[in-house]
Amino acid sequence: MIMKKKICFALLGLLSLGASAQEDTREEVLEVVATSDISEIIGYAKTVKVPTFTMSEGSMANIPYSMTHWNKKNEDGTWTRYNASTFTEGTYRVEVQVRVDDAAGITHKLGEGCTLTVDGQKWETEDIGVYPTYSYGWAYSPDIVVDRIAIPLEFTDLSAFDIPANFVGKAIKSYSVVDAVVGGELPYTFSKTSGPDWIQVSADGTVSGTPEVTGVNDELVVRVTDNASEYKEKTISVGKTYINQSERQKVTDIVATSNISEILHVGSPVCMPSFTMSDGSVAYIAIVMSHWVKKGDDGKWERYNASVFEEGVYSFRCQIRIDGEEGYNYVIGDGWTLTVDGQKWNSGDSSVSFGDGYSCTYAELPEVAISKEVINELTVTNVVEPVEGNSAKYDATLGDNCNLGACLWKEKDPDSEWKSIQGPFTASKLYGLYFRGFPKNGYKFADDMKVIYKGSEIPVSSVEVTDPSSSVTWRDENYVYIFLYFDNLSGVESVTAESSDTVDVYNLQGILVKHNATKEDINSLPAGLYIAGGKKVMLK
Repeated sequence: MIMKKKICFALLGLLSLGASAQEDTREEVLEVVATSDISEIIGYAKTVKVPTFTMSEGSMANIPYSMTHWNKKNEDGTWTRYNASTFTEGTYRVEVQVRVDDAAGITHKLGEGCTLTVDGQKWETEDIGVYPTYSYGWAYSPDIVVDRIAIPLEFTDLSAFDIPANFVGKAIKSYSVVDAVVGGELPYTFSKTSGPDWIQVSADGTVSGTPEVTGVNDELVVRVTDNASEYKEKTISVGKTYINQSERQKVTDIVATSNISEILHVGSPVCMPSFTMSDGSVAYIAIVMSHWVKKGDDGKWERYNASVFEEGVYSFRCQIRIDGEEGYNYVIGDGWTLTVDGQKWNSGDSSVSFGDGYSCTYAELPEVAISKEVINELTVTNVVEPVEGNSAKYDATLGDNCNLGACLWKEKDPDSEWKSIQGPFTASKLYGLYFRGFPKNGYKFADDMKVIYKGSEIPVSSVEVTDPSSSVTWRDENYVYIFLYFDNLSGVESVTAESSDTVDVYNLQGILVKHNATKEDINSLPAGLYIAGGKKVMLK
């Protein structure tokens, strides 16, 4: 029964006596008008919804959604708050609270005898209370009679009724199908048309049962029959019955191979390893539940989220699972081991978690330290040396493990400073090729790294040389800076010059093509431009 606690209004009035001592000059609201969606909502077997209201334009009052309720009349004429999911036959009304509050409550208030009109109908109002910053009262719609409508019997197909995988000796969770039936004539009677012997359907619509043997189950067909002998049937899927969990076969020896050794290198992109389980394995590595970790300077492990591997100590933490069809017949047993690539992985304190159709645990790769590969010697090749009249070629090769950075030719008159080259090479100037090299991902320079050009080691300086007089190298932690010095620039010499000496012959890329070559040896080379004894020689 709904009762208004008028004593509360009196108490609130006492609390506001101080504020009421001053004259209340707020404008009174005597008529509240609105429209609603009540006529669209209510009806036999319709879902119960809270009505919404649209206030007339300029209205100072409002009807809060949270203070709106359905009531239903009892047989003795009293009213009760209606909380069912659908409307049944009977007499209803809407209970609302009408308020003037917020900014409007400062300038307006509900007046004594205020009326509420909704959809052209006047509602009953009562218990109007006025306070310093707000006012409100209660109102009730006229009675609304809902008659039973004869609608056809319907049995809704609900997937929630499907029975999942189940186990021998374990009762399924019982449930009722009553809420899926509407229409027809009450009362309803339920029965099983067909299905597994171990499933029962009671007359009140309760489905229950305990499987006794393993295997595939037939579908369950449930019938509902109304008082007029009309009936409807629905088919319910029944999952396979498996052995009891405690009887699942235990798996303890789990073996796999992986590509970890191929991907765990400094500078390599961070990616998830792939695992190939041994033949017949029912367990697998769940990659979505796995991740790389790296040991910090404080010795603590942290998840590694960078894009490439850096120097440091790593481990891979993974989840081992048995699920799917195998999960109902196998379980990871206590004392399990995981061996990957012939190496036993750590199990730590990982216990086995299991449930209906699955079991899982965790393992981790024994820590692996990776570091950059050291470059002990850097050989410079493919330098196109200066030839009088030629334009500069900005190129050099530093080996497979080192990249070429900035590359710049410089020129100098004997009494001037080095500057960027202007125009083609001339015999009257000194030339130097200045360039920078840096290791590729996964490599680093040795502290005592040697730099070789044309078979000779280039001296290393601890600081950058601003005015070199010969080839020189200087470096920092990540880069090597090389200056190749050329002080004997001349025109192309003829090989016909008389000489009994033997010389080393190079191509223009600085590659030795003939050691201790005689004049005859040089003449036998293919046509082209060579450097023999430090001079340019053209063979035709």
